[in-house]
Amino acid sequence: MGAFQRALRDPGQQAFLVYGPAGTGKTRLADECWKLAGGEGLRCVRATASQAARAMPLGAIRHLLPTDIEREDPVALFARVVDLYECTGRRTVLFIDDLHLLDATSAVLIGQVLDAGCMYLIGTVRSESPLPEAVASLDRGDRGRRVDLRELSLDQVDTVLSTVLGGPVERGASFQLHQASGGILLFLRELVSGGLETGTLVGDGGIWRLTGAPVRTRRLVDLIEGHIRGVPAEDRSVLEVVALCGPAATPGLDLGALSRLDRMGLVEVRADGRRTVAEAAHPLYGEVIRARMPLLERRKLLTEQAARLERTRMRRREDRLRLAIWRLDANGTADPDLLMQAARLARYAYDFGALAGLATALAQLDPTAGPRMILGEALYELGRFTEAEAALQDAAAAARSDEEYLLVTLLRTQSLAWAALRVPEAFMVNAAARRRLTDPDAQDALRVDEAALLAYVGEIGRAWPLVQNLDEVADPRTRVMGAIPKAYILAESGRSAQAISLARKAHQEHLGMPAVAAASHPGLHMGAWVMALVEEGRVDEARRLGEETYAQVVGDQALIAQMWLAIYLGKAEWYAGRLTRARGWFASAATVSGDHHFHGARWLALTGLMLAAAGMGDLEALEEAWSQARQLAPASHRRADATAVSGWRMAVRGNLTQARDLLSDAADLARATGSVATEALLLSDIARLGDPARVRVRLSELASICEGPLTAARAAHAAALAGRDPRQLEHVADRLEAMGILLLAAESYTSAAELYRGTGHRRAAAAGAHAARLAARCEGARTPRLAVPAGLDALTTREREIALLAANRLSSQEIADQLVLSARTVDSHLRQIYRKTGITSRKDLRRILQAPDTGSDGCSLRTDAY
Repeated sequence: MGAFQRALRDPGQQAFLVYGPAGTGKTRLADECWKLAGGEGLRCVRATASQAARAMPLGAIRHLLPTDIEREDPVALFARVVDLYECTGRRTVLFIDDLHLLDATSAVLIGQVLDAGCMYLIGTVRSESPLPEAVASLDRGDRGRRVDLRELSLDQVDTVLSTVLGGPVERGASFQLHQASGGILLFLRELVSGGLETGTLVGDGGIWRLTGAPVRTRRLVDLIEGHIRGVPAEDRSVLEVVALCGPAATPGLDLGALSRLDRMGLVEVRADGRRTVAEAAHPLYGEVIRARMPLLERRKLLTEQAARLERTRMRRREDRLRLAIWRLDANGTADPDLLMQAARLARYAYDFGALAGLATALAQLDPTAGPRMILGEALYELGRFTEAEAALQDAAAAARSDEEYLLVTLLRTQSLAWAALRVPEAFMVNAAARRRLTDPDAQDALRVDEAALLAYVGEIGRAWPLVQNLDEVADPRTRVMGAIPKAYILAESGRSAQAISLARKAHQEHLGMPAVAAASHPGLHMGAWVMALVEEGRVDEARRLGEETYAQVVGDQALIAQMWLAIYLGKAEWYAGRLTRARGWFASAATVSGDHHFHGARWLALTGLMLAAAGMGDLEALEEAWSQARQLAPASHRRADATAVSGWRMAVRGNLTQARDLLSDAADLARATGSVATEALLLSDIARLGDPARVRVRLSELASICEGPLTAARAAHAAALAGRDPRQLEHVADRLEAMGILLLAAESYTSAAELYRGTGHRRAAAAGAHAARLAARCEGARTPRLAVPAGLDALTTREREIALLAANRLSSQEIADQLVLSARTVDSHLRQIYRKTGITSRKDLRRILQAPDTGSDGCSLRTDAY
């Protein structure tokens, strides 16, 4: 608006023109400018140009002219209008919507009035539409100011949605709404309204998400049909073909009709390699046109287009996929060979929706295992796991070769473990196949499959021998897919540099690999890569890589890769200490996996949500996720990271002794299972919660094992805490900040500031300022270390723990029972706390510490040993 005000006040400026595609908000912006001009005391008038008014000279602006204009010749009329507007003594502001549709006579008249200096023009212009010659020079040179509005990008749509809905939006939902709206603000608004009205756009669970396809409102359909209504009858059939079959090759289509439809903004004609293709100018145009078509007309057009396509040589890979889908839509069936070719193409493109339809049709024609295996994989990728398991069981029974049986086995173990959390069954299916299949390549594939299952349940040490010699495996599918668990195992074993190298190499090999069954999306290689980058102290790079890949998998509609990457991105942000972002990623993974009944990803996403909530001191959110996670918590898992949630739950409640003990148990489990990186993290957490002496030696040992610098920094932090060395704490904090590990850096500076204050050192204020600056970047972090307000930093570790428990309404005897002390000792500590802080009651402690209510039980999320 500032640009408009400056242009309006410039006597050399004559116009302010807003360009953009239909629906981008041109009229809204221009209208606001027009109102602003009126607010400054200027006379304001407006007009709307249109195709209908264009047929009559001066039709759009007739209401702004003298009533007897028919009796005057054009020269006299133009002079009279100039005099009319000059006589007002001030510039008139004229707003013309759709200026490009203005008739030539009106344009000449307005041009003369503008040249006389008695009028200022605000106009909207559709992109790529030429202006009438008389006003065409207004957007060139110094006479006018031009503003170009574009379709919103995906990030802009995400920002708009979050702002309008008042909360974060699941990235997949943002993508669907961006794709459906084409980035056009008007269409986006209507899709959001439709989602809210029908309940398909919901905001429970702390994040907005879609539970179905975006819904069109009646108003949106009316808007689109208004655009379509002006299509001449002779061009309608071409528009319907493009909407039904686009992107459609142009040979065989009426080129004149295409040109006219292109000018109307309904069809876009573009080059696609050597072909020229036409498609609907906006996705919603195609949807509305297809919905209006009678069934028989739709089938007739599809049959005609399929016959036309068959007459070509179908040189492109996607031609056979289109042909099969058109035949299916038109006739309900197609040639089995054609369906199988199309299914392979759909699998290559990760189009599992199309693949499910093709496989269903194939299964009705072919009783063998192949179609059922393809259907099972498609249903698994779409999140329909009960149906997937039924189809895969049928495929296993129908398998005639060892190769078919192997592929069915790999698909079944994936579905049972990752989706249904029925991991023991997945191990049994794998073991049965290993007894049946003796081929070396099959044995390699099953060993890799077992390694993936073991890594998932936390048995890193047992998984490593199964993938140690992966480079020697001959089968490329096994080698590439085996790199996904191997890279994760390397990262968990402290070999982050090796994990990055392997993930990079395998990802490139995967991209060049032809489509094969039981091969996941290439984006899954990025999960371990992201976490290894964090261990290498390259958090910003990890975040950038993860977010770029996430956008790709959402675009490919690769649901499973989307969920796992959201979890890894949440973990990366949690490590870094950006807790609001971490919570957003975990919530996104939890809601999407919950909607699609993907229990494996949902369980891990919920544990991540609990850790993020604990870091923010949000006990209510932690308990809500806790109750959901306990319903899913699987047996046969030895994942130390999930067990650690119980420790942080106690920390939020103020019971730091029990928290440290639970974290110590989890660290012992991590050590026993070979999860070196997780063990280092858990030991560092124990140091953060007040007992660095307990872990400093083991952390130092791990620092010598791990390749990345993060574990070394954690060991240095614990040593500085144990030695009460504020200078070393500052040095460690600087190292951590450079890596992007902000929360631990903030806590390190906080500890340094407290130690400096204890000795009256002049560095206390500077260290405290550093701590506050870093804490502000941690997005609401409220860990026990950061939560201690000024005035309580003089307390000992034991006194702080008792203060937290007392603030949580525990009696002296209850505190004594938890800390294995006598009630008399607890009362003695409380007197010391009151003396040091100058307060007199537990109520004051609660007010200062802002302690949460702790009404839930203390059950552990620990899972059984496998």
